[in-house]
Amino acid sequence: MSQGEDNLHKELVHWREMKMIEEDLDGDDFFGPQIIMSNKILHRIIDLAHYFKLTTPTSLLEQTGWCYSMDYGPEIIQLIKAKIPFPVPQPSTTITRTDASQAVSQPGPSILATSNLNSCSDSGKACGTEVQSVREYNTYCIKQTLSKLCCKA
Repeated sequence: MSQGEDNLHKELVHWREMKMIEEDLDGDDFFGPQIIMSNKILHRIIDLAHYFKLTTPTSLLEQTGWCYSMDYGPEIIQLIKAKIPFPVPQPSTTITRTDASQAVSQPGPSILATSNLNSCSDSGKACGTEVQSVREYNTYCIKQTLSKLCCKA
């Protein structure tokens, strides 16, 4: 268990005990804190939080089947976000060359990063279709490859 998961476990146990007092159930010796949230649900929440699967009370209900998801879900989601923060996605850009002298930055993965491409056969493929630029290669030859009409490896 990671540090964040361990902290979440401790926080959920504490939350469950406080909720027992708040709901005036602290005198229940038979069920104890599991009347609010069973240990099985508590551990399932921690497992799902590790993979960032719980973002809303609805996702909590769908993933755990916990009957109190809609009542206490917002509090649980807040605890999860506080103890295991969601990663911030980093924007990615790649550089592809349209010709030997000019570089263009484009978001996302590069399909082809080469220069002076004259035909599909220059890329090691068999069809030999004449192309004038990487862009033309990307729009024609790659599509043909994907549809298995051209450029068989």
